[in-house]
Order: sequence, then structure tokens, then C-alpha cells
Amino acid sequence: MQAEDVAGEPTKFVYWEKQGKDRLCGLHCLNSIVQGPIFDESSLFEIARQLDEEEKKILEAQSIPLSAMEGTNNIADDGNYNIQVLEKAIEGVGTYDLLNLDKPGVRTSDIASDNQAFLCNSADHWFAIRKVHGIWFNLNSTNMEPGPQIVSDFYLEVFLEAVKGANYTIYTVRGDSLPQPKKEETVSSLRESQRYLGLDYLQEDYNQNKTRPLNTDGADQSEIDAAIKASLEDMHGGGFGPPPVVSQPSEDDDLMAAIALSLQQENAQPSQDN
Repeated sequence: MQAEDVAGEPTKFVYWEKQGKDRLCGLHCLNSIVQGPIFDESSLFEIARQLDEEEKKILEAQSIPLSAMEGTNNIADDGNYNIQVLEKAIEGVGTYDLLNLDKPGVRTSDIASDNQAFLCNSADHWFAIRKVHGIWFNLNSTNMEPGPQIVSDFYLEVFLEAVKGANYTIYTVRGDSLPQPKKEETVSSLRESQRYLGLDYLQEDYNQNKTRPLNTDGADQSEIDAAIKASLEDMHGGGFGPPPVVSQPSEDDDLMAAIALSLQQENAQPSQDN
């Protein structure tokens, strides 16, 4: 149970943004990484514009026609952003690097302990996975209510492999410690899509819904299930054997059973557009 103040209100929160009909998954992902409504459409648009201008100057200096930039703008016609925009934005919050998890030397043996956040990008969607208050969360902006989904330390690596198998590129955030959510500083100006949820509420929801699949948005859920099953079989010699020792052992046995049940029932969520 999380700590509470004298009025019985939760004192630990997780910040999450709910995506509507907009194409702002990059913005939602970025604010989930920094755990607060730090960025908005105008700030990311300005960053994208500045990057476009810098790239134009480089082309002009090298006498390369500007037509070479066609189709490579940092903001797409549908409003989505590329990795350069998100990287430039997060550099304004602290000293951070976004590193492709598949690059040599980036992945470590203890992926749950040696990382603090991941940005996942497919052709048309961004979503964040981040450790908040020592717990990993899937902060996909298209998640069903209540929103943030707890991911155990053991299941994190399996989930990342499944995300990768569904044609996502995964970037890990290295550098300064990421900020923790501070509801009291921003709650008065929140939009309907911007939410702070109590940690104890999310833990209770997790304990009651362990068989619920983790959401990866537009990916075909059958691909996710197949990737999860393959990862588990590789790790346990072809079957659902006992999980290795992890930092949250009290829940992992139940979670393994839930994963197996979920795969057997094939209770996949319908695919969604960004």
C-alpha cells in the first residue's frame, strides 16, 4: 500500500495521457517519459521547425537542392513526430541520450535494473515504458482504463521482445535520473487527457487483472502473443517453467500462470489505429 497524507489522499502518483482522435502519440509518449505535462503541441512543433531550418542550412551550404528534403520533415503531415524531435525535446529537461536498444553495447544483462525508460516506435505510433516509484509501467496512450499497466521486472524483457517482434524500434533513455511525477505543481492546469493516478489504485487493478494483455496499440495481437510465447519458450527450454529469481518474486508465479492462460484463451484486444 502506498503512503498517504493525513487526509487519506494518496501521495504517490503515476502520470499518464489518454489519446483521443488526435495524432499526438509522440507528445503523449514524451510527457509519460518525463511524468508530467511538460510539453505541448506548440513546443514540439517549434522544435520540429527549428530542426527543419537547420537541415535546410546544411543542404544549402553543400549546394544540395532542397528537394532532397521532401518526405523527410521532422513533423509528418498527420502531425506525428520523428525521433529527432523527441530527442531534442527531452534534452531540454536534462542530460539524456536516446539509444537504440539493438545497437552494440546498449543492451545490458539486467534490463529491468539498468534502464529507467523506453520509447517504442512503429511506423505510426509512439508509446512509453517507464519505471515510476521503482515499478515498471506500460504507459501507452491507447491503453484501456485505468491507463498505466504494471509490468513486472521478469515480464519486462519478454514484453520488450514482443514489442520488437511487432516491428517496433525501442530506444532506451540514458543519462540523468528522470523526474518523478509532481501532481501538486500542475493539477490546476490539466487537460481532460492528462491524468495523475494513485499508485495503490494501479497496483490493485494489476492484482485483479493479471490476465489482461499488455497493449501495444496498432500491432496485431496475434503477433504479440506469438512473440511472447517464443520468448518464454526460449528462456525456459520449450515450456512455461518456473521463472528465474527476480526482485518482485511474490507476484511472478501468478503472472506466469496468467501469461499462459492469456495465450491459451487468445483473448487479444482488437487492433487500433494511432
